[in-house]
Order: sequence, then C-alpha cells, then structure tokens
Amino acid sequence: MGMVERAPDRGLTVRGGLAVVSYDDEVAAASGPPLTAVRTQRRRLGSQAAETVLARMADPTKRPTHCLELWPTLADRASCGGEERAFSSSDG
Repeated sequence: MGMVERAPDRGLTVRGGLAVVSYDDEVAAASGPPLTAVRTQRRRLGSQAAETVLARMADPTKRPTHCLELWPTLADRASCGGEERAFSSSDG
C-alpha cells in the first residue's frame, strides 16, 4: 500500500493536505487521483545510451565525459491541484 492510499488514514487528502509528484508518468496517469508527474524522453535517453555503448565498444580506452540534457516535461494533474496540462523546461 502506497503513500497515496495511506493518506486518508492520517487525515490527509491528495490535493487538500498532500501534493504528490511522480517521476513515472505512465503509472502516474493511471493513479487515482491522477498524479502530477515528470515525463522523461525515454527514446532519447535510450538512443544516447546505445550510442555511448557502441562508442566504448569501438574504442574501450577512450572514456570521454558526457553531458546530456533531456528536457523533461511536467504533466500537471489533480494530485497537486492542477488540471491535465504539460509544461516543458523551456516554459519557465
């Protein structure tokens, strides 16, 4: 049993006394109430990981430092008092 299910036992309600944000949007959208969530760019992350592995296989001695910006978005939902809408990191 998770935090959201246990909240009423402590006198809390999601949206009322408790705001919940998840990092897994697929699970968050199906929750009751739907949870605000960070949406990651899974395909981009997977693609970058594969490119890094292939580069290391081609030259195992080369280990460059990588900096990757994935630009996640925020799906604002009922668990934080919002309505379904998405924000990107460039929205400010």
